[in-house]
Amino acid sequence: MNHCNDGNQNNLVAFIFSTPGRLETERPVAGRTGDNMNRILQILNENRPDLFDSTCRYAYRITNASINTMFAANNNGRTESPNSAVLDQANLDRIALELHNIQYVVLCGKKACLLNNRLGNLIYIESCHFGNKGLNRTYPNTIQELQGIDSSVERKNIRCRLCSINILDQI
Repeated sequence: MNHCNDGNQNNLVAFIFSTPGRLETERPVAGRTGDNMNRILQILNENRPDLFDSTCRYAYRITNASINTMFAANNNGRTESPNSAVLDQANLDRIALELHNIQYVVLCGKKACLLNNRLGNLIYIESCHFGNKGLNRTYPNTIQELQGIDSSVERKNIRCRLCSINILDQI
């Protein structure tokens, strides 16, 4: 299992997610979460190519708030590590080391947001998790932007756009 992707070493932006899941044996942010991340990066790249110079997620440093592989079928229904594991000093030291030469860190999801202001002098950006659950909870069908949208693909695109706007607003 590989919980970290080094990305382009010249990139100033890193993304931290919660924990490796079932599909992330080779690289972090696989499956639908990775697809959503690529959509989000496309929008970020269009608006801030100076920071988001690629639309490919693997051009960026990506790590997790915990290195424990967690998915419901394997962990008695748990999909994330406990807060104490995320905030353990050895874990914080690991993440800080993985973020060398980074200026901006996008914290993706509640577990990752626990790390806000705990990893040194970085610019912290809080976001929902890029998985479908995270996007759907943060941007439910009841919000104005999604009213009257019947296409699930279009709803997903709108959610990714709203997530991107949230990230850009914090920079």
